[in-house]
Amino acid sequence: MKIPPIALNMYKYPLKSANIAQVSSVSFGKEAVYRIDKDMNCERFESLADMSAKTGMNLPLINASLAGRVNMVDNYVVAYARDLEKIGANGTLYFDMQKVARLLQKKAYPKAVYAIDVNGKYKKYLDREALAKGLGRKEVSIAEVYDGEVKTIAGHTIVKASKVETIMQDGSIIVESKKIQQILSSNPIETALYAVDEAGKQMKFANQTALIEELGCSRVSVYNVLSGKTKKIKGYYLFSADDVEIKKKDGTRQYDKKKAMKLIAKLNEPEIIAYKFDENGRYVKCTPEEIAQMSGLKGND
Repeated sequence: MKIPPIALNMYKYPLKSANIAQVSSVSFGKEAVYRIDKDMNCERFESLADMSAKTGMNLPLINASLAGRVNMVDNYVVAYARDLEKIGANGTLYFDMQKVARLLQKKAYPKAVYAIDVNGKYKKYLDREALAKGLGRKEVSIAEVYDGEVKTIAGHTIVKASKVETIMQDGSIIVESKKIQQILSSNPIETALYAVDEAGKQMKFANQTALIEELGCSRVSVYNVLSGKTKKIKGYYLFSADDVEIKKKDGTRQYDKKKAMKLIAKLNEPEIIAYKFDENGRYVKCTPEEIAQMSGLKGND
């Protein structure tokens, strides 16, 4: 009997043609089982032998799957009926689509991940081959992500699907933006950077490496801008994301042009230079604090 994953009401999914006296594993002294495909179509069998006989599925493999040694058999997830069903007060057998979705997430798609860019945009990949192709990287380098050695690659943070997905009671899956932002804030490899031009137009980069690749500049020149030795690179001012972003009510962050323009204006303020003789009689520049003192002002004024 095939049970399509259609919500008959908000929470429960009755097996219409099921007769408790006929299909109950308790009545027959057997363990009823289900096989579930990747589209959440579910088929119920009275026993493991019944499933094997009617479908041709290998019985030892079915046993291995139920024991947790094999994830799937012939592209099906196998589960005991008792783990997916419950009997209502009126004696009707009910099917739990939320449990089915969790089972598929664990068994059918154990390698599924999300690639999240620096702006919080994400895409789901079901396996390492798809991830490698989607990010334009070799499968060998992608393997390091699955081994836990690398958390970001090609400017994207990589996380297991289960970390950002929420399974609803009808079996549907949603991705919450708050979970995405928590992942981005808790797993940065380098600080996200903005390149901002004179008009305030910006480009955001996951880290220095991504910025260097995109703008075609050297790491030394980026360091010189960030350390204050130079003002710009390739016509852009560089700021950390924390300096030019504001936090929204939903927990996400967005670029604030006003903050960026204030920082640019400050960088372009005319420099006040004064000189003095040091203890060795050399003519050297004064620090801003020394200039303030010479002007009769306090350093914080």
